[in-house]
Amino acid sequence: GKWDALLAFPEPPEHLPVSRSLRLYGRGVALAATGKVAEAREEQKAFLAQKAKVPAEATFGNNSAADLLGVAEKLLEGELDYREGKHDQAVAELTEAVAREDKLRYDEPPDWIQPVRHALGAVLLELGRAPEAERVYRADLEKAPENIWALHGLAESLKLQKNEAGARAAQARLKAAMKKADVKPTSSCMCLP
Repeated sequence: GKWDALLAFPEPPEHLPVSRSLRLYGRGVALAATGKVAEAREEQKAFLAQKAKVPAEATFGNNSAADLLGVAEKLLEGELDYREGKHDQAVAELTEAVAREDKLRYDEPPDWIQPVRHALGAVLLELGRAPEAERVYRADLEKAPENIWALHGLAESLKLQKNEAGARAAQARLKAAMKKADVKPTSSCMCLP
């Protein structure tokens, strides 16, 4: 959510093509999140051009750089589609990003640090698709139990479905998990407040 700092981040040296790609991806997300969708599309073009320069044998943690950047590609496309009003396409792109993230090899910390399900769930909630969002958050909590972002989304999805008991239970779990947190979520993804 620190979009200005992300946009100000300097370009990594040319000999770090994966880092250069990830910076462009991040800039695209930051521009989209701040409502500058046309500029974000330009950044996306730069990301795709830089991604094409990454050597096939490049790795990132326990994964190929191509696999990691494939997650970024679909996530950025989904976020941009959503902001352009292409809601079904956005959900499809974000769902594909989740599938790609799920195929990444285990690493600690994860090579893709920001769970894609958080963005997908936030989009589904914004679209009023609470039952689908609930499934997304429950799946995320299976991977990362008591994650505050997923718990926040789960509580919201249950509240929207008028499941008061479930929402209260999720809210209690969130309150307990927040004791260790340094930020209070207002959404499951800073990309969608």
